[in-house]
Amino acid sequence: MLHKVAIDLPYRNRTKTVNRSPMPRNLPPMKPKDAFSHSAMHEAGHVAACISLRLQFREVNLRPPRKYTGIVEGIARQVDEAMSTGVFTPELERQSTSLVIMSFAGPVCDALSAGRKSFEINRYDDLNPVLDIIENRFANNSVRMAFTHYCEAEAFALFEEDTRLWRFTQQLAKELEQKKKMTYEQCLEFYNQEYFVESWVRKEE
Repeated sequence: MLHKVAIDLPYRNRTKTVNRSPMPRNLPPMKPKDAFSHSAMHEAGHVAACISLRLQFREVNLRPPRKYTGIVEGIARQVDEAMSTGVFTPELERQSTSLVIMSFAGPVCDALSAGRKSFEINRYDDLNPVLDIIENRFANNSVRMAFTHYCEAEAFALFEEDTRLWRFTQQLAKELEQKKKMTYEQCLEFYNQEYFVESWVRKEE
């Protein structure tokens, strides 16, 4: 099925027509050994997407004082402001698109680590805020669905098109299991330690 959405993604810098194949490129799975490892992999996916899309956050915490087992905090203030006012400027539209893709990256890594090719949005309570963003941005249901599938395809593409990012995500999950909490700066430092970072990562520093 062809989902066509004309939107210029930040940092990937392209308007793209996504033809989502039901059988994406196979990546080496890393099945979590328990629920805590599963949470670490999920949050590492969010963090890897943040780094790839240049969304700065405050910290990732596997044991926050909330109902979730893990959370990435401090990245959605401007989008929250847009939601409260109902005004999406072009820049906020780009930021909110990146936020949706980043949010989908957690479930995507759950799926990839289990050898699956898709995930069920309704199984993830932590996606409710970004689903609200999508609903507020698009009044038309068919456009809303197309945009959702587009962001899902982009989230899969982050890891399918960059196997280094997938390997980094796996290593970061192990690091999170040990440290339980990491700041944005610590995650970025770990990324720099794992790989010789290319100029496109550094160009906005």
